[in-house]
Amino acid sequence: KLNIKSADELSKYNVATQADSAALEAMKANEQYDSFKDKVTEYPDYDKALLALKGGKIDVIAIDQVLGEYKNKNLKGELATLDFSLGDDAYAIGFRKGDTALRDKVNEALETLVKEGKAEEISKKWFNKNIVILKDN
Repeated sequence: KLNIKSADELSKYNVATQADSAALEAMKANEQYDSFKDKVTEYPDYDKALLALKGGKIDVIAIDQVLGEYKNKNLKGELATLDFSLGDDAYAIGFRKGDTALRDKVNEALETLVKEGKAEEISKKWFNKNIVILKDN
């Protein structure tokens, strides 16, 4: 098991990610990127990157947390996760401009799911842990 504590240590490892992905953009935006950019291989999709990991061609996969946790759950926790982030990425729900009634209903439903613990329950079902963060804009 690798014990990587920060992005600057990635220069010691072969790193994979999906081409044109949010993870690749996060790596490129990381201040340490120049130290490990030559060790990064882009794959057409994460499944090919996972095959390369299992085959020993690479050591580490950079993947967004939601998809990574989902893939890892399906792999029965076979992958180890690192304790640091390459950068922040957030997801949002978009609405037609001016459709404040629908926005308000969705926000209320999300707040209720979080308050009543259902969001955590769903997160644990799909990702084996609670990764739900609900922020106000």
